[in-house]
Amino acid sequence: MRFVDAEVLDEEMFEAILSRHGLMDKWHQFQNTYFSEADFSGAETALKAAIAQGTLSADQIESARDSLASAETAVAIAVASAAKEKRNAELAAINRAEEQQFCIHAILHSRKELPE
Repeated sequence: MRFVDAEVLDEEMFEAILSRHGLMDKWHQFQNTYFSEADFSGAETALKAAIAQGTLSADQIESARDSLASAETAVAIAVASAAKEKRNAELAAINRAEEQQFCIHAILHSRKELPE
């Protein structure tokens, strides 16, 4: 983790070693657990390295690409959903403020109409 945090890790070399020793699935599990879900550069690099080395079959390459696309799509959907929720919360706050303003206006207006 220190190498990753210090940004001194050669990802291509590291992932080529992992791929050569059949550890890519474990590495992906680790990444999913400890790294940002929105950062897919490591997975893309690993896929490219595996393709270059010829260690994956055509079906495995297609499956990996589909998984990566699905993960990216899931993140995009989550981001869009969060943005929509934020906008809905903002609209709700605006509506509450307008209702309060209306109530205040009604109270002030009623006071003017009351006999002194």
